[in-house]
Amino acid sequence: MREAYVIRPWRDSDRKALEKSVNEYGLNIVDPCSPVVPDDNCRHHSVVAQFGGKVVGYAAVIEIGGDAGLHVFVMPDHRAAGLRPLGMQLVDGALQAARAAGIKRVTARMSWKNAAALLEAKKLGFVPLGGRTTGVNRGYYDFEKEL
Repeated sequence: MREAYVIRPWRDSDRKALEKSVNEYGLNIVDPCSPVVPDDNCRHHSVVAQFGGKVVGYAAVIEIGGDAGLHVFVMPDHRAAGLRPLGMQLVDGALQAARAAGIKRVTARMSWKNAAALLEAKKLGFVPLGGRTTGVNRGYYDFEKEL
């Protein structure tokens, strides 16, 4: 039987574990205000996924001012794994944490190239805010969800 993923709340110690995992893949997470790149102007409501005792992804609802945005990262070897994609399990956990913190609305930006994420977002109740973005962020769709 395949080992199960464990989805749990973020701990400060996860930052170092996730950085180590990310570096093993030669990747870099530089998103401002993510739990990996802390910023005093932001608050995050986050969960992580563990597999074999190793942190392999996270999802966070990040508050900046009065806005709340969703960020998800899953290690490449763990994307689309299992009957229900790990990313969607993480999104569920982060949305529950945000709802518990009193957040009422969350936005998300997704690449038009990531058809699986676009379909899953709609299944989770995210609705499109318009067409593809232009300029620096061209090629992305913006979504929102009421909590």
